[in-house]
Amino acid sequence: MTDLLRVLILRGHGYEVTTTEFTMSHATPKNTLIMATRRGNYHRESQAEYGELVRWLGGSEIALAVKVPFEA
Repeated sequence: MTDLLRVLILRGHGYEVTTTEFTMSHATPKNTLIMATRRGNYHRESQAEYGELVRWLGGSEIALAVKVPFEA
């Protein structure tokens, strides 16, 4: 769920986002690499989807949301 929230925040800020699962011997069994490239303006649909998901989770946000808040 955390990775989904991160992806929505990044997309909402105009980033093109791809995710890749990888496994390495010195890492935990499953990790997700999130790659983002700035492409344009704020993506309002992703912002709305993020807001709906946070409400569904009872208002729980992740630290990234505080560090890069959406513009009003």
